[in-house]
Amino acid sequence: MRYGDFEWHKEQADYWHKAYGEANKRASAAIAEAKKSKERELTAIRLMLKYKKLHDLIEDSYFKAECLEEFADNILDIMEARENG
Repeated sequence: MRYGDFEWHKEQADYWHKAYGEANKRASAAIAEAKKSKERELTAIRLMLKYKKLHDLIEDSYFKAECLEEFADNILDIMEARENG
């Protein structure tokens, strides 16, 4: 086989085709892993936002409970003041 004959070109083409195929597989695997990583990151962000909203709701509930407790105490004070009158 000599440089420039058909078999040499065929061998070179086969070599580069194989090298391209392997590089393409590695690139595809890297892309797939990046997509998985991105999905994991997005899932984590969604969960963080969900729990942030839940945390805010709990804080609002505590605040409302404190307000209601204070309101109830004020009503009881008013009722006691009227009874003692």
